[in-house]
Parts: sequence; C-alpha cells; structure tokens
Amino acid sequence: MNNFRIERDLTPLLFAEHAVWSEYYDFEELEEIRSWGIEEKFIDELLKIAKEGGDHPYYPVPLDEVIPDRMRIFIYTKFKTLNGYELEGVICNPDPFVIGIFVDDEIVIFNPNLLEFWQKSESIVKKHFGIESFELFPMNYETPYQDCDGNSVKGSYNKRGNV
Repeated sequence: MNNFRIERDLTPLLFAEHAVWSEYYDFEELEEIRSWGIEEKFIDELLKIAKEGGDHPYYPVPLDEVIPDRMRIFIYTKFKTLNGYELEGVICNPDPFVIGIFVDDEIVIFNPNLLEFWQKSESIVKKHFGIESFELFPMNYETPYQDCDGNSVKGSYNKRGNV
C-alpha cells in the first residue's frame, strides 16, 4: 500500500488520501496489516502510540470494495439531507451509530448517546453551511463499498443512529 502511515487524529484531509481509516484496537489487526506488506516500522509506531496513555491511533485500510470487520472503522461518504444539501463526512462502521460531518479541518461528531454534544454539533454544522432553518436529519448516505457480509454500505442516519 502506497503512503501508509499512522495518525493520532483523523481529519477531513486524510480522507482525500484514503477513503477508509481504522482505529487500532486489537492485536489481531496486526496480522492483517502485516499481510498487506506494511513495513514493521509502521507497526512499531502504531504500538508505541497505543501504549502512550490509551490513545487509539488510526491507519488507512486498503480496499477491494469490502470493508473489513473492525471495532471502529471510518468510511468517507457524502450525506444528503431531505432538503437536498450535500455534506461530506464519515460513518463509523458500515452500520453507523456515530457519524461525523467535515467542517473546515475538523470532523464534527454526532453520537445519539451524547445529546448535549449532539445539539452543539448540529448548531456548528447548520451555522457553517448556512442551513440553520432546515433539518439536518435524517440524512441519506451511500458508499461504493460492501460490508464483510456482502451488504451495500448505505442507509439513512437519524438522531437514533442508522435506521
């Protein structure tokens, strides 16, 4: 895989290089990463960051259009609101409970378990895109990928998560 690297934080710019990033969680992932032909220096860096106070580093996932099964995998997508607004962002896992919308150089997170942060995120996104008078949710999304069971990674995201 060309330009493989380890990152401490995800940013919208990273998704311009790789459409799918995984958050490192489990030693079982290392075997698959090695099978991609990734140099050991990157694996050492990944493990070093993971041992520094509980951080979970991120790494790009090479794809053949099938999303591997992971604890947390972030997939680039374009969301479309009912009013026709198109927003770039990510879904967390093929059946997302959490999503993120790109706002400048950050990813604004929507998690239905954190409603106080949800309201702040919604306000940031609406203000940034000038759509304060419209509802953001539900939002439809579609990717060119399939999950590990062969299902298309697409759907509609609402305040309760993926519906």
